[in-house]
Amino acid sequence: SEEPVLISTETFDNYLNKPNPFPVVEVLPNTNTQKLLPALYRYEGNGKDLQYSFSYDFRDDGKVGKRTTTGPATFEVAVYHYY
Repeated sequence: SEEPVLISTETFDNYLNKPNPFPVVEVLPNTNTQKLLPALYRYEGNGKDLQYSFSYDFRDDGKVGKRTTTGPATFEVAVYHYY
């Protein structure tokens, strides 16, 4: 049998002490394992090491209003609307 080989790694880090209303990490079905907002995302794989940082603007009610993402050749702004 062959030994396992690590192909890629994705890491979320530098969590803020703010609840995460939209977790993206699902280890177990229907279980929120990412309860706080991450400020850093790192992807290592395919010969690349990419790091992205997140900053957030919060509404008066404490919910995320806007997230800004910066990284290698990346600048994105996401605006959130709640219904």
